[in-house]
Amino acid sequence: MLTFDDLDPELEALDLQNQELGKKGAQRRSGHLPEFPDLHFEEPLEMGVEMTAVDLRFVVWFNEVEVVQWFKYVCMMFAKACANIGDAGCAFIAGALQRNSSLQSVNLRNNHIGEEGVESITEGLALSWKETGAGIQLKELNLGHNLFGDAGLHAISKVVALGFLQLLDLSNLKMVTSDGWQTFCSTLVGCRLTTLNLRQNDQLPEAAALALALALKTDVGALQELDLSLCSVSAKAAPQLLQLPLRQLQLLGSEQMDVQELGSALAGSTLEMLDLCNCQLGPAAAATLADVLLPAAAGPRNPLTMLHLDRNLLGFDGAVALSRGLRGWPAPGCRLQVLTLRENRLGDGGVGAIAEALEDNVALKELDLSSNEVGDLGGQSMGLLLQKDPRLASLSLKSNHISDAGAEALAQGLEKNSWLEELDLSENHIKMAGVGKLCAALEHNGTLETLVLEGNEVKSDILDSVEQLATDVMVRRERLERQPPKIAVTIEEPESPVASDSEAGQVLKCGGNPKTYKN
Repeated sequence: MLTFDDLDPELEALDLQNQELGKKGAQRRSGHLPEFPDLHFEEPLEMGVEMTAVDLRFVVWFNEVEVVQWFKYVCMMFAKACANIGDAGCAFIAGALQRNSSLQSVNLRNNHIGEEGVESITEGLALSWKETGAGIQLKELNLGHNLFGDAGLHAISKVVALGFLQLLDLSNLKMVTSDGWQTFCSTLVGCRLTTLNLRQNDQLPEAAALALALALKTDVGALQELDLSLCSVSAKAAPQLLQLPLRQLQLLGSEQMDVQELGSALAGSTLEMLDLCNCQLGPAAAATLADVLLPAAAGPRNPLTMLHLDRNLLGFDGAVALSRGLRGWPAPGCRLQVLTLRENRLGDGGVGAIAEALEDNVALKELDLSSNEVGDLGGQSMGLLLQKDPRLASLSLKSNHISDAGAEALAQGLEKNSWLEELDLSENHIKMAGVGKLCAALEHNGTLETLVLEGNEVKSDILDSVEQLATDVMVRRERLERQPPKIAVTIEEPESPVASDSEAGQVLKCGGNPKTYKN
């Protein structure tokens, strides 16, 4: 039995995401919204509500609500993600929204909502705005992954024009036409939204993207974050969008841009976060980005702190070119704090160039080099970098070709490093010898909290034990403060010769209190 007796009396969020309420459930819940905020569930009623989560499936039976305690658990935010509500369910929810002005967030994502449902919701919000004297508290509205088309989008634009919404999610709306998108985008001049998510609308035409850029260039209003990922933004529209005075812009999956236009667009950019993953940039674009990240000494500093360049065919040449922009000099140097370069075929040479460039960089905190065909030479380059004690807090070398030699170099880096908190070496080719070196290095390290080793060539129980040792960072830190580490890490070979490590029954003894594991 689920009750709300133990909820915080000052609860500000009630999340009912992934409930299969349907029309009847929506009707009943909407009846409670305007005047019964204390959902006090004890005695079962006839109607059940099936709640589904990834690992949790159960049935909740609702009782009558105690009106006396209504405002005890009033929700400042109500995430109303209820699968299969449909248009009929929206009519009931719309009535509730009209009568309740305290909600801050409504999430109706993926609910088979069509034109009638959206129009009901928007009419309810408009009436609430009118009746409260513009005192409506709703800030966030998520209507993504639904079935409405141009008419529904037009109704939403009217609500946006009222100016109370700050976040709007319209991702993956397959029924909206090119004309519908173009009309909607042209209405966003001076909008009060701070975040607009149009992700995964691959039917968004070039004309709509250009209309959006023009509208926001005329008056960007309050908009700070724009997500156009997987919208296939054209090479003509992308540079226009890059010039907008935004803080965050996501263009994942856009068409390949002209290198010179890319550089010109970013020259005076205000962006702090930029996602250009899977945009077919290539090595030439990497050189342009390097100039943006580390301009001439007399030039203005770029505010970019987060850059995502995954799957862009940079290769060795692109890595070398980009590395020029990652240096810490001339002061104040590159300001990037997060850089992701997954699946770019950088190889050992490319990773080596990046490692060398980062030796004097004090800004970068997160670096992702996953799936880049990095072998032991690349691992050794990163190990040498770690010995220089850069400010890196997170390093991912997941899904590469690092074996024991690379792991040993990284272990040597960990012994002298005092900044790294997360190291991901999963899905490599590290065996017992390499794991032993990493295990020993942990006893000299008082900062690493997460070491991921799954998918290497050692039994999972051994890897789990070493990963657990990494999480005991406070114990290691206290031990280091008391006395120098006393390490017992050995690899014992069996008495009789065998063909491979897996047959050898090697023994790993690791830690201040050595444990023995057989491979």
